[in-house]
Amino acid sequence: MQSITKEIIESIDAQNMYKLLADYWLHTEQAIDFAKNSTAKFINQSNDFVILGIGGSAMCGMLLKNYLTYINDSQNQISISVISGYDIPATINENTCIFVSSYSGNTEETLNAYEKAKNRTKNFIAITSGGKLEQEFMKNNLPILKLPKGMMPRCALMYSFFQLLFTLIRQEIISTEIKAEIDISINEILFKKYDIDSDFSRIEHDNIAIHIATKFAGNIPVIYSANARLEAVNLRWRAQIQENANMLSFGNFLPELNHNEINGWSFP
Repeated sequence: MQSITKEIIESIDAQNMYKLLADYWLHTEQAIDFAKNSTAKFINQSNDFVILGIGGSAMCGMLLKNYLTYINDSQNQISISVISGYDIPATINENTCIFVSSYSGNTEETLNAYEKAKNRTKNFIAITSGGKLEQEFMKNNLPILKLPKGMMPRCALMYSFFQLLFTLIRQEIISTEIKAEIDISINEILFKKYDIDSDFSRIEHDNIAIHIATKFAGNIPVIYSANARLEAVNLRWRAQIQENANMLSFGNFLPELNHNEINGWSFP
């Protein structure tokens, strides 16, 4: 197999994705600064949250949902639903806290869902870099969590996720004990800054992502994981392979796959 070099990556990485991913620690640091300086809050506070968004703009909500399920904060029983489409659930009411997430601000499905939701509540926060969504929220004096412009929506994940997370912290929806755990995790992320140009000759040995990618090349990845804890990670990984590498990727979740899909591997 041909050795991976900086020149090879640059020749196929037209959107500079490698550098963007390596800079996720920096995105995290900037996102936390944005979140801490934000004053965006919901009019009515409850533990019932809905994220309207699709594709990369929905992933922040799915990560938040899985994370809060994993930590199982007994002091704050938070319900989070992620709606990726034109319609909204019948359970939305005036107290439901709704994040409207669209990086461009022009996502058709999300804007349609918002139009339906605003007939039931005014309890919104937008997550966007601009577009029609920002204009609508500014016109109606509704709070906005602003994302930096000029990125592909799927690359803005750290900005949108940490803005969501710190909104819950700021409104004391997440307990102080969990806040301390989050701070420790963030410090670990920021400590592991990735200098991708320091020794490119060792990239195949030091970069686990490239090591796995070489295994995927010429094959179709099938990614299995636990549902409650890793559903978002599973979906994110598949989406990144599909969007960034333009190749098929499939997956499913335990324990559901044990009742059906696993049988297919007996006679592949």
